[in-house]
Order: sequence, then structure tokens, then C-alpha cells
Amino acid sequence: MDTVGEYGWSSTDTVAVSFDTRWEVLFERIVQAYLAGDQNPETILYLGMSDTMTLADGTEEYTVDLMNDGKVGIEAISPKALPLISQEIVDLVDQRRSQMIDGYGIRSSSTPS
Repeated sequence: MDTVGEYGWSSTDTVAVSFDTRWEVLFERIVQAYLAGDQNPETILYLGMSDTMTLADGTEEYTVDLMNDGKVGIEAISPKALPLISQEIVDLVDQRRSQMIDGYGIRSSSTPS
């Protein structure tokens, strides 16, 4: 969870970045299945970053993301930690995050491991 932005339990001096799971995205899927008539909807434990929900204000939320102090993605890396991370690593994290949002890296039975 975003312990800095949502709860104020810490600061960006002590939290470099958080990995946030948006449980409401998972619960929305279960509730939608139930309302569609499935009396025993599948319990979904994990979805990928390509799975989202749209909030009432039109904001699209990913199931999971990097988050810190109300920011997401590489912008969420704290100002104190960012200078300690090479630009190559920051770029790689940004690239991989984009790939996961686009659905790349999802394994299927036909994908070699």
C-alpha cells in the first residue's frame, strides 16, 4: 500500500517506493460476476497490471503498481532514493512496467518459461 500518501505512516525519506495492490479491482470482478448471475464467482487472487477498473470520476486504476506519496510508476521513487539508483535501472523499471501494463510477460501454456 502507499504508506506515505494514503496513511502518512512514513515519509519519502524512509520509503523509497511501495508496491500497491488495489484490492478493489479484484473485488469489483467478483461483485460483477455475482451481479451477472454467478452465485459462486471465482475468487481472484492475482491479476496483472494490464487489469484495471474505472472509477466513477473516470480514473483508470491498475490492479498493482509502484506507488509512493500519491504518485505512481517511476515518479513514485522517493527524491531521496532516486539519486542512488542508476538511470539505467530506472529506465528498465519504467520499460518493464509499461510492458506489464500492455500485457507483455504474461505466461501462457504455449509460452516457454
